[in-house]
Amino acid sequence: MIVQNIIFVVALVVVAYFEVGVRVGGGFDAFMEGSGVPYTYALIVLIVHIIIAVAMLFYWGVTIFHGNSNYRKGNLPGHASRTHKVLALKTFLTIVFTSFSGVWVYLLLFVY
Repeated sequence: MIVQNIIFVVALVVVAYFEVGVRVGGGFDAFMEGSGVPYTYALIVLIVHIIIAVAMLFYWGVTIFHGNSNYRKGNLPGHASRTHKVLALKTFLTIVFTSFSGVWVYLLLFVY
C-alpha cells in the first residue's frame, strides 16, 4: 500500500514537471515544427493520448483512495478484494495504454 501511494505521488509530480517543461518549451505547436507528420494527425493522436491518460489518473486515483480506505476499515484483504482487483486491472490497462500512446506521440514529434 505504501509503495503504491509513493509511486502514485511520484507519477503525479513527474507528469506535472513534464507538463511545465512542455509549456516552457513552446507547447505542442513548437514541437510540431520539427516533425514530418501532418499536424492534424499528430493532434488527434495527442488528444487520444490525453483522454487515455486522464482515464488512467482517474482509475489510479480511485484505486488508491478506495484501497487506502478499505485497508483502514479492514476490508482488504477480504470483503472489498474483488472490487479492488477490478479497479487495479483497469488501472494497469490504462497505464499500459497511456505508455504506448505516449511512445506514439513521442515518435510522431521527435522521430518522424
